[in-house]
Amino acid sequence: MPKQLMLKIVMQVVNFIKTIKMIQKNKKAQIQIQEMAFVLVGIFLFFGLVFLGFTMWQSAQMKGQAEQLRLEKSIAMVSSLISQPEFSCSKQQGYCIDEDKLNVFINNYASDIKYKKLWSSANVNFIEIKRVYPKTEGACQGNYPNCNYYVVYDAGGDKLIESTFANLCHYDSTYGYKCDIAEVLVGVKPTTK
Repeated sequence: MPKQLMLKIVMQVVNFIKTIKMIQKNKKAQIQIQEMAFVLVGIFLFFGLVFLGFTMWQSAQMKGQAEQLRLEKSIAMVSSLISQPEFSCSKQQGYCIDEDKLNVFINNYASDIKYKKLWSSANVNFIEIKRVYPKTEGACQGNYPNCNYYVVYDAGGDKLIESTFANLCHYDSTYGYKCDIAEVLVGVKPTTK
């Protein structure tokens, strides 16, 4: 009997060792599964951060393009402002601003709600025509035509200014049409950030 008992004990020890080896293999497999899970989470976070950075960069690019488009629209608005019949000279004078018409417009129509809506819809919140040469002093409040600038529209607030130059002409009884150089300034509402 001792042989059988011995054999039985040896078999139990061998089974115990096999069980321990299986447990160790299972632990290694569990560790490998955990490592793989951490690597997958890390890869997922990495690509998430890359995607987030890309969307922020794209957003900044789109805001820059929107701002550029607004400036281009304001430049077009300056050109169309000069050619509006309320301000433009007669066809004989060419491409210029008629100071007589401008003065009448500011005194009678500049506060008209239709014009405010027109300029507001184009995101314009400031229009000024400033005489550059020959330079005179003061705003045009009763001392027309000897004035430095005309504020056509000012809604206040922040603005991005675009400008161009044009002839500013008025009729003089002695000389006929007399033209000076003026800068046309148009302020556009900046985009909100």
